Amino acid sequence: MNSKPFLLVVCLLAGAAPARAQSAPPTVLPRFEVTAERDKAQAVLLEAAQKRMAVVPGGTDVIDTRSFREGRASNFQDFLQHTTGVYVASDSAGEATKVSMRGSGIQSDEALGVQVLLGGVAYNQADGEANFEEIDLSAVQGAEVYRGANALRFGGYVLGGAINLIPRTGKDSPGVQVRAEGGSFGYQRVSIGVGHARGDGDAYLSLANRRTDGWRQHSAEDTSTITANLGFKPTANAENRFYLGYTDWFRQVPGDVTLDDLQEESPPAFAEALEGDFRTRTRSIRLADRLVWTNPESETEAGLLFHRRSFLNFDLYERNYRLGVTDATSTNLGLLFSHVRHGVLGGRPNTWIAGLAPVHEVEHSTNYRNNDGVQDFKRKTAASLTRAVNLPIFFENTFSATDRISVVTGAQYVWIERKFEDRFWSDDDGDQSARLKLHGLNPKLGVLFQRSANETYFANVSRSFQPPSFDDLNPFEEGTNGSVIFTPLDPQDAWTVEIGGRGERGPVQWEASLYLGRVRNELLELNDAAGRDLGTVNVAHTRHQGVELGLDVELLRQGKDAPRLTLGQEYTLNDFRFEDDALYGDNRIAGIPLHQYRVELTFHHPSGLYVGGEVDCSLTGFWADQANTLKAGAYAVTVLKVGYQGRRFSVFVEGRNLGDKRYAAMVKPIGDARAVDPDELMIFAPGGGRSFFAGVSFAW
Repeated sequence: MNSKPFLLVVCLLAGAAPARAQSAPPTVLPRFEVTAERDKAQAVLLEAAQKRMAVVPGGTDVIDTRSFREGRASNFQDFLQHTTGVYVASDSAGEATKVSMRGSGIQSDEALGVQVLLGGVAYNQADGEANFEEIDLSAVQGAEVYRGANALRFGGYVLGGAINLIPRTGKDSPGVQVRAEGGSFGYQRVSIGVGHARGDGDAYLSLANRRTDGWRQHSAEDTSTITANLGFKPTANAENRFYLGYTDWFRQVPGDVTLDDLQEESPPAFAEALEGDFRTRTRSIRLADRLVWTNPESETEAGLLFHRRSFLNFDLYERNYRLGVTDATSTNLGLLFSHVRHGVLGGRPNTWIAGLAPVHEVEHSTNYRNNDGVQDFKRKTAASLTRAVNLPIFFENTFSATDRISVVTGAQYVWIERKFEDRFWSDDDGDQSARLKLHGLNPKLGVLFQRSANETYFANVSRSFQPPSFDDLNPFEEGTNGSVIFTPLDPQDAWTVEIGGRGERGPVQWEASLYLGRVRNELLELNDAAGRDLGTVNVAHTRHQGVELGLDVELLRQGKDAPRLTLGQEYTLNDFRFEDDALYGDNRIAGIPLHQYRVELTFHHPSGLYVGGEVDCSLTGFWADQANTLKAGAYAVTVLKVGYQGRRFSVFVEGRNLGDKRYAAMVKPIGDARAVDPDELMIFAPGGGRSFFAGVSFAW
């Protein structure tokens, strides 16, 4: 292991502590400034998010879209890549993004194990899956990231935590904003946002289109979105906001490649992907309504959600594997209710929150033969109806025991149902209909010690609970008459202990979290001792432990209107292991880099000019199979950008992967690579090659 970058971060963090404490009750806030480019209402909203983060006894982060807008602003890899403790990667430089925190959803290519919210209202489907490609990031002005159990206030109960996206509104983004980007591989993105506020009402509308020919063969994409919200105040103490989102997403699927194929200048598409024209077409509409009542002593929130998603996925169809074309429609209905009360307990300030956030999903799915890229309606191979119900009920209390110490206690009860109705009985397995009813109780205890106005330390212990998704429960069985089957699985649960801190001293801001989680029944896809694919199974005992470090240093700053030179660093240790497993012993769990490190150096001139460079790397290779016999190599990807951000006009030019590094951006881990022919080990999704982008935006 090359430990120099890690040691550098640790040393700088050690020197960031203030020399003495202050006696006044402090509130730690990350550095935040209102500039000419940002409307004051937007700044106030993000500052409110930072205040919420300051009293959380655990790892959190606030994402401000300023740096996101300084370069290509296309997908969630662009949006989240500067966030401490978050692993994010895009498949073949495309729109599909994998997000993982603390080992959540290691084998998923989406965001399984992470709660995603938009304006505080759930975005995940009820079975846990979230599809980032449906979200228009030009209509988002920031995000709150809660790692691990710190997401309980949103009803989050999974291992990874939660990401709450803060949408733009007519109040904080008035006027018209137009942005256009273009670049390598036929990339084009155009968005227009219109906001208006008048009296107690406001409205915002965003239209966006993104398309690319794709870096690889057969990897074109085309995404169109409509995003809108309307807010008004029915009374002096209440605000209601209605949300609308529509997405039409088309993507060609080139397939994964072997380790040798990664070295190609443009790795070839999977032969069967060309023959069967593998592709995905998704259309979704999301409606939500959120009503908030506030007064000096309390806040009550209620919300409703409707999310309908239809998708058509063309995949492999052959004699022994008849998945073919999946034609499905999912409908989600959700409810949100919470109440916050500020008061006094034993003469000391005390705040509690209680609520519930149920979501119900019904999905109709049918499979047909993929006849050289044509859906063959005469050859049905599977049909099913699935139902998912999630009902989390939560309570959290924050008690200020002293001016410096706060104690956070909480608990959450989760009731889960997964029901599968098999509507295709002519396969070899017969009627596979089944139902699972699950429940869990998740307590939490946290302590926050505010040493000074600019320095906070915390510790917490918590339990998480993650039920299996339908992708886990319903694999497609191989065989000449194979179809969808039902595999009963237990939920995975974990006890996690976390310690850390955050602070600021002069030009230095830092944050650090160390955590240890003991996971029971982790959901992983494995092989048996003979190399046979078992599908997703429960692994009795695993361990998730890691380190999350963030450091920002202003190397040059003489005053508010003076030039700034900023050094930003994030380091994450992802140490996930089996524990005394009968087949894998204490091996590392494959799929995510062990050591992630990113460093960025950016110069900003008061005129609005800026230039920056960054390096994003995996410091060592990481395992691609659970037997720990095959590794994806270490990599370092360089980015350089230069641009101008003014009040009305902005422009940028950016170069990515300037060294044209060949590397695996994502791995689809398997049990044992030794049991598979090397020429058939197509489990690596290559990172994008050298590319250049430019963009311009106007606002008035």
